[in-house]
Amino acid sequence: INNQTFDGHSSFLLVRLFRFFHGLRNNCCECNRVEVPEAKAAMDRFKTEVASELGVNLKEGYNGDLTSKEAGSIGGEMVRRMIKKQEEQMK
Repeated sequence: INNQTFDGHSSFLLVRLFRFFHGLRNNCCECNRVEVPEAKAAMDRFKTEVASELGVNLKEGYNGDLTSKEAGSIGGEMVRRMIKKQEEQMK
């Protein structure tokens, strides 16, 4: 994806996702805070769905035993899908 693909909304989304997944890997409550409570359940379902599709064993609660590669693959795929969806909505 080239730099022209990203707008302000996509950049904001990427920052929020980075903070979310930083918390996933490091079990950091402050970083893993979701601003909209209703969104937490949806993000958890989305994360579980992506992990399952990638063959990563994601448990409820603490997942500090994931490798960086596993955690990154989940987060990366989520970001790719959300950017794709945002781009489709902007057309």
